[in-house]
Amino acid sequence: MADKGTVEAMPQHKTEAFEDRKARKQLEEARQSGKAAPEIDVESGKMINPHNPEYITKRPWYLGESGPSLNHHAVQKKNHFITMHEADAVAKQRKKKERKDTRLQVGMWVEALFRGKNPWLPAKVLKMNLDGTADVEFENGKVQKKVARAHIKTSMAFGSMLGIEEEGKLAFDAKRDRWHGYDPTAHKGTIERYNRMDDARRKRRQELKDEKFKRKMEAKKKKEAEKADKKKALGDKSVVGSSSGGGGGGLHPRGWRKRGGWMSPVEQV
Repeated sequence: MADKGTVEAMPQHKTEAFEDRKARKQLEEARQSGKAAPEIDVESGKMINPHNPEYITKRPWYLGESGPSLNHHAVQKKNHFITMHEADAVAKQRKKKERKDTRLQVGMWVEALFRGKNPWLPAKVLKMNLDGTADVEFENGKVQKKVARAHIKTSMAFGSMLGIEEEGKLAFDAKRDRWHGYDPTAHKGTIERYNRMDDARRKRRQELKDEKFKRKMEAKKKKEAEKADKKKALGDKSVVGSSSGGGGGGLHPRGWRKRGGWMSPVEQV
């Protein structure tokens, strides 16, 4: 921190002379053609690609003078505010990287069930056991040992905010994004799953209706058969009774009934 009596020097923008600009362009063309050696990063010691565009290799004037280096990108990244879309892009890249290798490793972030119950929570793998289980530590600091592999997911549905500060500072909306890292196309899978459930429910309902209708028709046929058998039995009894009658030729023993009374068998003849 500067003293009260001194003024901290601020970087000043300097206009480049025409001759210096021309010499720099010639040197850049020579490096790109291979006639001159490429620049070396003064901090990392790595070669700087001479085909990089100027807006990548040139250090902004407000960051001060420095040797050839790409470190100014890291400085800007720390002071950069990450928007909601950038945070989602980071989570998408993480998920792609995790899908390539589904093996659990110590230190990697996964989603796990705490004591085997929902919801899935972000957790960090602490130790891999010989029986295939893992010891994990959740975001709230709780540690659970010997978590089954079935209770651990490497492809996180919701990206974790942990470790994202390496990319920069989170903006207000990105820090409070409840759907951080969520893939909207995953909702199609949810719709398809519910459609399959509805189809199975509809099929089962139709099967129950068919079984009920079948039982109803069988009961109706059985009732009709019993009714027909009963009618046939009553018909056989009436035929037997009429054929076994007296001398009246099957007439009623009391005669026929007329308006004034009964007719005798003699009157009937």
